[in-house]
Amino acid sequence: SQSRYSSATSAATSATNAANSATAAAASASEAATIMQTAVQTLTSNDGSVAITASGSSRDLAVLSSLTVNTIVRNQTGATLTKGTVVYLSGASGNKPLVQKAQANAESTSSGTYAILSQDIANNNNGKATIIGELSGLDTSAYTEGAALWLSPTTPGGYTTTKPQAPNHIVYVGTVSRSHATQGSIEVKIQKNLLS
Repeated sequence: SQSRYSSATSAATSATNAANSATAAAASASEAATIMQTAVQTLTSNDGSVAITASGSSRDLAVLSSLTVNTIVRNQTGATLTKGTVVYLSGASGNKPLVQKAQANAESTSSGTYAILSQDIANNNNGKATIIGELSGLDTSAYTEGAALWLSPTTPGGYTTTKPQAPNHIVYVGTVSRSHATQGSIEVKIQKNLLS
């Protein structure tokens, strides 16, 4: 009878411990859910490429733009390179590619056309450049949406809607995806060595 009492007490203790563990686990899960909800409430998209919509305590994320590939480049040209400048690779400094303004009037300044700057980059500084994909926050008001852009043979770092002719080099830069004075955008897709 003592053995049956001990077994019953042990079983009751085990059941109590299991109940306490389950309560603790539920409290931990509830706390984790609260932390997750708080974290999700503060989620933001700095570049506008992700839309965040709220419905009660849940959040939905949607990717709004196509794949954009950015890289870090270095400016050692002696002057600031501004956002929207078309650049070519001119060397390297440490582990960063050096860039300069591209231009379609010479092989040396067009064949290495690489990207469009995503931000202003001061001399002797690193900054972001878009290799492919959407680049926004530009003044594209001079262009119509859907217009093809070509590397300019006359303006260093510039683009034009007029396809260059020989002896200039033909480098496709991208397409105007939004015409606007401050919020314009270009779908960047550098293509070199094209035939006229």
